[in-house]
Amino acid sequence: MNKIAVIILGLFLSCCIPGDAVRAEEKAGRKKPVKYVKSKDGIKALMAFAKSHGKMIQELKEETENYRKIAAALDRGQLKHGEPAKRIKTRYGEPVIVLSEEGGILTKWVYKPSDKSFFSDEKVYLIFNKENELIGWHSR
Repeated sequence: MNKIAVIILGLFLSCCIPGDAVRAEEKAGRKKPVKYVKSKDGIKALMAFAKSHGKMIQELKEETENYRKIAAALDRGQLKHGEPAKRIKTRYGEPVIVLSEEGGILTKWVYKPSDKSFFSDEKVYLIFNKENELIGWHSR
């Protein structure tokens, strides 16, 4: 999602930045005022960027909500060993990141609030075996 936003922003900026012809005139010593021309493609790119920004905000809210749900489930003792990963994902939402460990034998899901970095202590880890069954968890 972030790559798309960067590409869209780049397209928008390329529509507004003076081209090579203007730069060549500046190098030749001719100082002409730079005129920016409205571009329908630039407007479309800006509109697409605005829409993607709204989607990013929604994804960040979901990331935090998923963390809160899984943390609350841990506090209440609702997670059970052997529970299928698919059921957990349906109940508590997508993890922020999925890591493969020990040569693919274990999978670790990480949930965290969107306003915290990966270096903060506010995270929940769920560990699954190769059959995608929950075998452990811990929080920091």
